[in-house]
Amino acid sequence: MRVAGEDTISLVRSRTPEHVRDLAHYTIRLAAAYLNSGEVAEAAAIGVGAHRMSSGVGSARVQERFTEFMNHLSTHAKVPQVRGLLEEVRTASSY
Repeated sequence: MRVAGEDTISLVRSRTPEHVRDLAHYTIRLAAAYLNSGEVAEAAAIGVGAHRMSSGVGSARVQERFTEFMNHLSTHAKVPQVRGLLEEVRTASSY
């Protein structure tokens, strides 16, 4: 699934670099797909990029989707990559 995911993100970036909101949304969906398939560490790794994009976009819909993803991901807080993302999100939220 990793190769397909990377190809998807590369394709979106090459076709719509000016549409950051769309890219953030697609990245969140990709991270959620990894999570739903049980690839928690990979979902968290993709989630890092999704967080950075979504926090810079200013879209309520994208933020809502990211929050839904994080709520689901947080049930796996024992995974080191998940803990790292949770900490990054908490740190960003405290500013």
